[in-house]
Amino acid sequence: MWRRLLGAAALLVLITGSVAAVEFALTGGNTTVTFIGTKPNGKHDGGFKTLTGAASVPGDDLTKLKIQVEIDTTSLYSDNPKLTNH
Repeated sequence: MWRRLLGAAALLVLITGSVAAVEFALTGGNTTVTFIGTKPNGKHDGGFKTLTGAASVPGDDLTKLKIQVEIDTTSLYSDNPKLTNH
């Protein structure tokens, strides 16, 4: 996703010579939020399936990238159903 964001910003600079604010929608289809929970004798992988949000870059300053995400916590999943329902 970051490659696409940077690629789109670079293409816009080449075409226009400058960059206007660029905003990309974030969804569960194009963005992943995952985690690894550790314990003394192992680990558990999990994440969230549903989210909404946006990534925006004002002008040509990528250091000002802003990411806003709202995660639907009911979309939680893990590699262990007992843990998911805990």
